[in-house]
Amino acid sequence: MEEETKSPEIKQKPNMSKAWAVLVAVFITGIAVAWGQNKILPVMTFIMADLNVSAQIAGWINSAYGIVGIILAFPAAGMIRKMGVKASGLAALIISIIGAIIGFVAPNEVALLFGRVIEGFGVGIIGVLAPAVIAMWFPIEKRGAPMGIWASWQCWVVAAVYMFTGNILGPEGDWKNMYIVGFVCLAIALVLYALIVRAPKEGVEPNYADSTEGSVSLFEVVKSPSLWVISLAGATFGIAVGIFAGWIPSYWNFTGIMDLISGNQVVGWIYLGEALACIFAGFLLNRVKRRKRFAAIVSILYAIVLFAAYHTTTYAGAMAVSVGYFVCEGAFACVMWALLPQSVKDPRLVAGAIAFFMMCNNLGMMVGVPLAGAILDATAMTGWTYLSFIAGGCLVISAVAYWFMKVYGPNGEVVE
Repeated sequence: MEEETKSPEIKQKPNMSKAWAVLVAVFITGIAVAWGQNKILPVMTFIMADLNVSAQIAGWINSAYGIVGIILAFPAAGMIRKMGVKASGLAALIISIIGAIIGFVAPNEVALLFGRVIEGFGVGIIGVLAPAVIAMWFPIEKRGAPMGIWASWQCWVVAAVYMFTGNILGPEGDWKNMYIVGFVCLAIALVLYALIVRAPKEGVEPNYADSTEGSVSLFEVVKSPSLWVISLAGATFGIAVGIFAGWIPSYWNFTGIMDLISGNQVVGWIYLGEALACIFAGFLLNRVKRRKRFAAIVSILYAIVLFAAYHTTTYAGAMAVSVGYFVCEGAFACVMWALLPQSVKDPRLVAGAIAFFMMCNNLGMMVGVPLAGAILDATAMTGWTYLSFIAGGCLVISAVAYWFMKVYGPNGEVVE
């Protein structure tokens, strides 16, 4: 019989009000750096016209941020150990501000790309730091809700950039207005992080996953089979997301369901729905005892939605897919982040586990869009069915991975 996941007996009194305050601060920090990451995507055509660059160069300006995030994953975990939670977060935000300033004043594409690379350091550090901090403050059995909230960080921003870019750019179509919004977000995050975020006080407050403890090598994480398994699930998930989010508006336009502008607006609404679904799933997950089975079931439902995505030929079918997508992806992302800290036996390795996972997940997201594009190029834009099978198949792989992974409790014991 499977045991219910429980945190260890502790003598220190949990400070849950402080834990939730820390969560709010790191979540807003995540929103700030995520805005920096996603602000270029909806304004690439404006950048192309203003700087007289090709679509390929504009694409690299957009993607440079994510590439740096992948490269920095493990160094970010080491930085957390060396500098601690507060100093690492403040450094990430200050670096993000410097990069944004460079981009804002950039006179050409080279300077803009350089600024994007500098900004990428911020998301690379915060992407590892934030979930590690949450794991420090929340015991395993109460981690579902905060991880569900954290899982929605990118969703809110993607929804916002798709839905509000027109208002932000104004009648002049000035793409640098996206940077101004980013500066405001980063300034708010910097103040909140400085005032609120810290590690639990040693001997006073319990630390459920001390990622600043350096007595164990970060590279011990590669010895955990469960981390490899959940990282496989994260990578295949990333590929599927790239295939859907990157190309579904084009499919709807190709089949006459709706035009590209309407399709992009629907994608914005999808990610708004997903943000809410992540939070709802998080609170639900606090009541779920067999979380990896929950993850496997959600993966199968998600696979069904993705199989259907590129077969629908009506507006009603597209809307049904959209609803199914944001519900399933929201639940998937929530349980993924909740289980990730339990993929290693030693809680001191949580930051390293997150770093390894993020490299795999981000790599999958980077592969998904160009993979689908290559298939469509090879089939003269008729290979949509192939996309449905690849995306759906990826989530079947994720389901199998979750089903067979081992989930560890606070003392390294197998609980699922």
